[in-house]
Amino acid sequence: MAKLRFCLNPFLSITEKPSEVRMGKGKGKVEYHVYPVAKGKILFELAGIPWYKGKPALKRSQVKLPIKTKIIVLRDWT
Repeated sequence: MAKLRFCLNPFLSITEKPSEVRMGKGKGKVEYHVYPVAKGKILFELAGIPWYKGKPALKRSQVKLPIKTKIIVLRDWT
């Protein structure tokens, strides 16, 4: 059985006030959440699938990320 694990949990809330709002009217509403990624952090884990099927999927997701990433094989896939 194949398993995909996301090792991310966005916890930092970014708030923004509407334009043309004066100072002192409180904090703005939450617009989006972010997750600060440190160097060396594992983002995704795949298990239970052959390496020749998993590596192309990771390559496709690697292109879509806005940070520089690399694929590491910790042990020989089945």
